[in-house]
Amino acid sequence: MNKNINILILFITLFLYGRNEDKNLDKLNNESDKTPINITPTNPLKSILTSKEKNIFDVLIYALDTEKERILLEIENIEKHRRDDKDYYEMNQESKNKVNKYTKFRTWILDNTRKQEQKELSNAFSYTYNFIENKRKKLASNKHQNTKEYIQGAYYQYQNDEYKKEHTYNEDLYGNSCTRGASCIEMLFFYILHISMIPKEYYDTNEEIFKKMKHVLQNKHDYQYLFELWKY
Repeated sequence: MNKNINILILFITLFLYGRNEDKNLDKLNNESDKTPINITPTNPLKSILTSKEKNIFDVLIYALDTEKERILLEIENIEKHRRDDKDYYEMNQESKNKVNKYTKFRTWILDNTRKQEQKELSNAFSYTYNFIENKRKKLASNKHQNTKEYIQGAYYQYQNDEYKKEHTYNEDLYGNSCTRGASCIEMLFFYILHISMIPKEYYDTNEEIFKKMKHVLQNKHDYQYLFELWKY
């Protein structure tokens, strides 16, 4: 229960923040109204991902998929136990909208014709990826062999029973200082997915969601506070 309340409070806070964040994109989107968006590369060679870029992009998608599954479990839990609560119902509807939007965006970005966009998201995510990977090497190299496994371990309580039988959870490995009831890794991808998918008419298309997510990933100052809370 405390976890749900904390998540709700954080969700509301991030929602309000996201509305302010939209203002930072007004100039960008006003310019895009004047100039058609063209994210097709002029040089096809630039659209080839290096093995490192592909790995970073794959980790990003894996983490967002994991966060999506966490949201779906929260939705299911609320529908079972909080169906008549108006506040929880509204939060659930918002979460469903974001899950649907992310699912469509995921299909779009994974298309083979979107290599340039994949490359750009990979480069935008590289700063955060390196931070997480350094934490893994420092705190959990013996427990997790790669970044995907490290992220999966952070979402331990949302894994299936088979996974839980074979693994144990140590909250100190994933940054338990960010907020009560959730690790820093969870909060990071909660932030990325929720802020990127906040409904707004001028980035409801996949192209505009891509631009929004890239902006979120590149905005290092937003992560800095979260990273500073991770005191290890």
